Amino acid sequence: MRKHWLWLPILLLLGACGTLKRLPAGEKLYRGAELRWEGEGTAIAKKELTAALEEVLYPATNTRVLGSYPALWLYQRAQSDKKRWLAKEFAPRFGEKPVLVSEVKAQQLAALLKNRLENEGFLRHSLRFEWEMHERTGKLVFYIAPGEPYRLAQYSWWGTPDSLARLLMPQLAASGLKAGSRYSLSAMEAERERLDVFLKNQGYYAFSPDYLLFKADTSVGNRQFKLYLSVKQATPAEALRSYRLQSVEVYPNMAFTDSARTGIDTQRTNELVFVDGSRSFKPERLAPFVLLRPGQLYNRSAELTTANRISSLGNFRYVTVRFDLPDSLPPGNGPVPMNARIDLAPSPRRRLRYETQFLSKSNNFVGPALKIGYQNRNLFRGGELLNVDLNGGFETQFAGGRQTGLNAFEVGLKGELIFPRIVSPVDLGGNIGYGLARSRLAAGISLLNRIQFYRLRSFQAAWGYQWQTNRFVTHDFQPASISFTGLSRTSTAFDDILAANPFLRQSFEQRFIAGLVYQGTFSELAENKPHRWVAIVGLDAAGNLPGLITGSDQLLGETLARYVRLDADIRYHRVFSDDRRLVLRIFGGYGYSYGASPTLPYIKQYFAGGPNSVRAFNIRSLGPGNYRPANFDLASFFDQAGDIKLEANVEYRFPLVPYLKGAVFADAGNIWLQRPNPALRGGHFTSQWAQELGVGAGFGLRIDADILVLRFDLATPLRKPWLPAGERWFDSFSLADRAWRRENLNLVFAIGYPF
Repeated sequence: MRKHWLWLPILLLLGACGTLKRLPAGEKLYRGAELRWEGEGTAIAKKELTAALEEVLYPATNTRVLGSYPALWLYQRAQSDKKRWLAKEFAPRFGEKPVLVSEVKAQQLAALLKNRLENEGFLRHSLRFEWEMHERTGKLVFYIAPGEPYRLAQYSWWGTPDSLARLLMPQLAASGLKAGSRYSLSAMEAERERLDVFLKNQGYYAFSPDYLLFKADTSVGNRQFKLYLSVKQATPAEALRSYRLQSVEVYPNMAFTDSARTGIDTQRTNELVFVDGSRSFKPERLAPFVLLRPGQLYNRSAELTTANRISSLGNFRYVTVRFDLPDSLPPGNGPVPMNARIDLAPSPRRRLRYETQFLSKSNNFVGPALKIGYQNRNLFRGGELLNVDLNGGFETQFAGGRQTGLNAFEVGLKGELIFPRIVSPVDLGGNIGYGLARSRLAAGISLLNRIQFYRLRSFQAAWGYQWQTNRFVTHDFQPASISFTGLSRTSTAFDDILAANPFLRQSFEQRFIAGLVYQGTFSELAENKPHRWVAIVGLDAAGNLPGLITGSDQLLGETLARYVRLDADIRYHRVFSDDRRLVLRIFGGYGYSYGASPTLPYIKQYFAGGPNSVRAFNIRSLGPGNYRPANFDLASFFDQAGDIKLEANVEYRFPLVPYLKGAVFADAGNIWLQRPNPALRGGHFTSQWAQELGVGAGFGLRIDADILVLRFDLATPLRKPWLPAGERWFDSFSLADRAWRRENLNLVFAIGYPF
């Protein structure tokens, strides 16, 4: 059998050679710069400076994939005299001009590296470079002997103890510049920024970090230095005075109110003056978001928090905080009077939208949909947001293999009312902690028709709160969450499925789900650092409080679902560059049902396999445990769900060409039942769970256009848990065999990254 795929690496290498042959005569392709360390101080410098030094190296080299240069090849094809319209069309976006050795300015790069070494405390270093030339490429090598870095011996104030100095001197003890710290220009700049923020929060509105001066004394010996801080003598007088607010005016509707109307249609609330002839926003609702008050010293944090909180309302196109200062400084050393003015430009209050969509869901359902929505951004003139959506669509499942063909029609109406504050019988002060707190009331009805099996009607309603305790942690708590699901039609085929599986029949019984839902999220993804963590924990509990109130398992004549479900999703991102990162994820979920509920409701159960799970297996085709349906068809779709889920993923993401990224990944996981089920033998969670994990690996391509990510992942199983023990791991791969590929290669199309 001919194995054409074996020619792929050979063709790539041939393409690389052809690309290099088409370089201009006498030129070589630049392969980048390499840092080679030698001498004392190597261990410290290599660990702490490699990334900082590589930042100054330029130009960037041509993109290389498996020894070939696809972007350079595309550029060269477009430059050919022959008519290559396709290459010419894509070259401006994806092509790359050759980066040639002759364009590299080695002396300038050496000067930049020496400057960076000195700024990072390696004052006694040596640096040399040489070219390593090959037949068609060249590489620049820098040999660096960094020496031992200079370290801080003492950090103190230098200058007269005036009022400004008396504020700053106690702050030096809280500095990150400690005895033994390595000399670092960036650390000193960060210290100036820190002290500037401190002074601005103490009323020094006109101060700037440029007015702070560091002096380093390196004569201490033993590669140590003393650091002194002072205020520059040329600092202007207005920067040395604090400022105090006399008045704070808020203009909620700048589209209606102009400067000629100042003083007209005003209202005083909480010491603030609101100027709003249109009465578009209730002053008592807007006042809690304004942290600036007359009589206070100027505070930069209060200014920024005010602007951020008002912007978070979503009612205004822009928020501008301005300060009016006197033409000249008053005599003396007391605070300078100033006035604050907050200008707000409202967004359109009402919006009607119409959307046609093509949906791709995590359960492999795809299809067209229609959505009509109405939005009111300021329902009660307090920033309340009302959303009403009517949607409908048809979906079919492209799960692959014999599961393809499950069709569904869905129509629904839902609405939500969001208050930009805490609405509670207990006074919580309007906002909780950091940022903007919200209260949310939501309700909706829907009808889902799985054409081959059943028609399911449902109703959901919830009341909850969302708030942040800091910039990393978000809480979403719904103390009242109610849903009702019930079958209004079943097919004969589905009735046969339910009759054969009592546990599945019980999970589809009509039940009220009444309880609480909580989700807490910790995320460092927005931080600019190499190690970033994300943790998501969830609690879903139902049936407890309603059961205590009614004293039974019934509510309005229907059975109450009683269960507790706990989830934990931990993710780690090791960021090497903007486009290159390693992502690890661990997920664990456990659901326990009790009372009159022998199983979790079907909509609350876990499943494994699919585009955001173990990608080598089709949606819902994995588990529970080592269970495998005798007839793997549409009916098995319902069986393969469970009460317990464990999953782990690792993925390395890297760039290929502009807007196209690649990934290699491995996934492992499965689901299990909390109780034995005779109809699903092998599905019960036992101490042998580790032997029942499904494992897969693969590679993917992602078209990342910033606003949308299209993902294509190709994966194959490495271990199938339903096979006999000792035969579950794969030891051979027959890529040339069509039947093997059809059974073991799973191509996933999805929108967005998997985690």
